[in-house]
Amino acid sequence: MWIWLLVTLGVPLLLFMFKIGIVLAFAEIIIGISGNLINQAIYAQDFFLNPELLQTIWALIRDFINIFFILILLVIAFATIFNKPTEYTAKQLLSKLIIAALLINFSLVIGLWVIDILWTPAQIFYNPLSKIESDGQRTPIITEKLGQVLKIQEFFGIENLNPKDLIIEKMTPLGLGGVVNFVSSPIENSLTLIIKGFLIVLEAFIYAWIALILWVRIPVLLGLMLVSPIAWLGYTVPNIKKQTWSAWWQHLFCWAAIPMIIFGLIYFTILLGNQLSLKIENLKSTTQGSFLIKEVPYLGLETGTFMVWLITFGLLWGGMIYVRSLSCGLYGWAEKGLKKTWGWAGKTRDWAYTASGAKAPIEKVQKEFKEGGIPIAGRRFLGTAQREARETRIEDRLRAWAGLGPTFAAQKNLLDSAEKQTKDVENRIKQARNTDELKKITDELKETAKKGKTDPETLATINTLAKRGELDVDLFNQAVNNFKNMPLALSKVMTEWKEGKFGGITLDQFIEKMRDEEGKLSLDARRVMYSFAASDDGKKVAEKMEYEDFDKGIQIVGQHTKAGRDFTKFWGDSNPLYVAKYRFDNITDPIKSGYSQEDLQKIQSLQDAIREQMKKASVKNIGDYFPKTWDGSEDIDGIKMGERFEGALAAILREKQNRGTATQFVSELRRKLRREGKDKQLEVLNGVMRDIGMQAPEVIYQGEQTEL
Repeated sequence: MWIWLLVTLGVPLLLFMFKIGIVLAFAEIIIGISGNLINQAIYAQDFFLNPELLQTIWALIRDFINIFFILILLVIAFATIFNKPTEYTAKQLLSKLIIAALLINFSLVIGLWVIDILWTPAQIFYNPLSKIESDGQRTPIITEKLGQVLKIQEFFGIENLNPKDLIIEKMTPLGLGGVVNFVSSPIENSLTLIIKGFLIVLEAFIYAWIALILWVRIPVLLGLMLVSPIAWLGYTVPNIKKQTWSAWWQHLFCWAAIPMIIFGLIYFTILLGNQLSLKIENLKSTTQGSFLIKEVPYLGLETGTFMVWLITFGLLWGGMIYVRSLSCGLYGWAEKGLKKTWGWAGKTRDWAYTASGAKAPIEKVQKEFKEGGIPIAGRRFLGTAQREARETRIEDRLRAWAGLGPTFAAQKNLLDSAEKQTKDVENRIKQARNTDELKKITDELKETAKKGKTDPETLATINTLAKRGELDVDLFNQAVNNFKNMPLALSKVMTEWKEGKFGGITLDQFIEKMRDEEGKLSLDARRVMYSFAASDDGKKVAEKMEYEDFDKGIQIVGQHTKAGRDFTKFWGDSNPLYVAKYRFDNITDPIKSGYSQEDLQKIQSLQDAIREQMKKASVKNIGDYFPKTWDGSEDIDGIKMGERFEGALAAILREKQNRGTATQFVSELRRKLRREGKDKQLEVLNGVMRDIGMQAPEVIYQGEQTEL
């Protein structure tokens, strides 16, 4: 009977204990391997982050990146010549380019130097976690110390399982003395093993976590060292500076500072654990601490021992969650700290100047040095005047090298001077007390503009009138004649006039100037006018433009520039016939047409192209099409565009009928057209509906008519 019970109940329990034992053994193996990896990570950093090991690959990347410095120098040259884009001119980038071109050769050393600097505070916490061998070398014993405070051997040793809870040590009725014949508490012992197994798995996980972060850090830093030349290149290019230069420094600080955070966390965890253990040992002998001696159910551990483990393990786990964010936050804290320190130093300096009574004389000297330069051996250096003269010489040399001569420098100087005088003119206008005084000032400005001079005052006057929308056609013609050999100045006039919505001239006069059949305007000036026409402010101009104007406009603004994309979108929303015809005429050129292979299979005629252009249009878009899109009065190259539009609209309605959305679509479109009084468009829509056999509008929209 007893043997049968032992076999029936004891064998399954032993098998269960065997499985739990495998888990515990596996977790112990992970702890052992992870602990060894944590200790070896210190040596691995010194081995892999070695300049001699990285030198060859880094040098190849550096030499390749140096090619781009030459290209950037060319970009700076052209930006300086044409004064756009301003962020790429010599004034903005040349000094940065020189600094980066020099320091890129030391980028590897600088990166390793930063890693060494951030390793120094980590050693404060690392030294107590290591021991000095007989040869004077430090050997890390991080995991040994961590294991002591977490009490791995004491907590998870098998000796902590109470033998009397496992078996009944008494003679059996059959006389089989000394033989274990029954397992007394299978549920309690099973729970004990499960809980202990779970906790040791947690410890194994956190050991593996620490090892993983320390080892992942090494290849990340290795990669950052190799791509450091790219970061220095990004320092000179505004468009990619954030993604290269700033990101590289942030990642470098983040990963280099990780040991300081991890070792600090481990050090304070061990320190806290030891202090708690000492405090609890002292309390055990007192009446208040008697509960600390009691065992925790299903663990076989004293309450005090378990409390130490729970607090230290919780601190370690919680700290590991924030290791990455804390180390990455160091970069932001350092950056803010430097800025605040610099600001504090400036305020302290100003306070000292004020307190000593020397602020005014010092500021006077500083201003003189800043503007006129520092006097050295009878000459002045490092002042604003010297810098501007140096930049002017550089610009002149670049323009001469490009074969453009000094005329661009003269135009730039004219624009800079006119910009200053424009502010004076605008301030004068703002100070006008009434409309009569304002009119008097405006008349005086117009008289100045008519003098036909090319000085800064005249340009400032014309720009002010243009910005206020008071530049009539005569004054504009005068401006064109004045600055016909100065395209930069004329472009500035057009830009200001655009801001003034080209007030002062009629639509016909605007279109005539935009077409520029006499060839007096620069390409940039015409680009401004065509861009204005393709905007909400210039919509009335666009309504009077013809297909030839659209075709010329898309060539001038550039189809694949931002202005060109805005131009095409505006016309697609206003008159899809023009866009569709342009794309269809260039159907064999995928760059101009923009058609994919899938699109080409659907487009066999101009009507198909119009349908594809219109099929994604909303009710609002179609209702807002220009009147000549609807009325069918325009012929282009002998093609009646009205018929093509009606055919495309019919095809779209048929597709919507098949999807069951035609009724709602037509109802909304008719309501919009009626509300806006577009009877001609409504007549065209009704005709298309009749052609495709849709029900009579009076029947379908009886409720709509009653509502209106």
